[in-house]
Amino acid sequence: ARCAGGFHFVITCGTVGGITVLKKRASALPDPVQSAITCLQAPVDLPWAVGAFLRRWNADAFIAMEAEFWPNMLYQCSQRGATLVLVDGRISTKSAARWSHWIVRPLLLNLLARFTLLLCQSEIDAKRFQTLGMKDARCIGSIKAAALPMPVDAETLGRIR
Repeated sequence: ARCAGGFHFVITCGTVGGITVLKKRASALPDPVQSAITCLQAPVDLPWAVGAFLRRWNADAFIAMEAEFWPNMLYQCSQRGATLVLVDGRISTKSAARWSHWIVRPLLLNLLARFTLLLCQSEIDAKRFQTLGMKDARCIGSIKAAALPMPVDAETLGRIR
């Protein structure tokens, strides 16, 4: 199913808990948006698994969250002409130092060059990405911090407390 704009969104997550949250959030959306969203487990970042996933879903765009640098997924999406965007981008001081190493830096530069847009959680994260070679990285703030809280079942919360 596609929403009014003709789009279908496939949202993936690497954990079962994440998929549960995604499905719960998606089910609260109005139709036709709700029927245009599919929530799935992300494929393992192996060439054959990513290839099968992309053949099935034929993505026009790939939006990664936070620090999701899966080389096979990014490479294959890029090779198929999909637009790559990183949203809520973040990179720790420790990770930035590791990615700066002369052995792995060319891999990172190759991955970052595939992104059309890199939106970071903080000015510090944007600066780290810029230092690593993504000159157009910019800060828009944290999407997670701006999101509405998940609905809570008061009875269950009372039992937990």
